[in-house]
Amino acid sequence: MTERAGNWVGAKVVIRVLPAASTRTKNRLSENGPDFRILAHRPCSVLGNRDAVLVESLETDWVGWLPLDEIDELTSILSDA
Repeated sequence: MTERAGNWVGAKVVIRVLPAASTRTKNRLSENGPDFRILAHRPCSVLGNRDAVLVESLETDWVGWLPLDEIDELTSILSDA
């Protein structure tokens, strides 16, 4: 996942988390997902410098960081443009 995440910046994706993901990550997806746009990819200090993606929900107004080691799958959403 980590190697590919940089290629996803700007993409609209469906995110699925690992069963062992933190409660925080599971709640963010449950409350704001699963459809997101990836805005950035880099280590996030708030998450202990873990490799992460900054995402914007396509369903709510939430924007935030998700740790890549808790993400099981990113699936591209094809743009209708």
